Amino acid sequence: MLAGLSRRLEELKSTAGVVDAGRPTRQDQHLLILPDHGYRLGARWGAAPAPGELVEVEDGRYRCLRISASPFLGDDRLCAVLEPLAAADS
Repeated sequence: MLAGLSRRLEELKSTAGVVDAGRPTRQDQHLLILPDHGYRLGARWGAAPAPGELVEVEDGRYRCLRISASPFLGDDRLCAVLEPLAAADS
């Protein structure tokens, strides 16, 4: 039963664009999607942050909302979607 649930979870992640099930992702670099009069995309070295984790970027502090697959076809990096922290959250 657990194996079936695990397979179903991987299917749902793949469908939602979280990760490409069965395809290894890079752990040495990841992408960031940051709000900036729309959005901007950045790349960073190291493993992607976990959802809820605080991330320091040159222009401030952000919280990771979720992790998804890269928006670029064939790119094996994960992508962290970030939100800025309010002054009270810091």
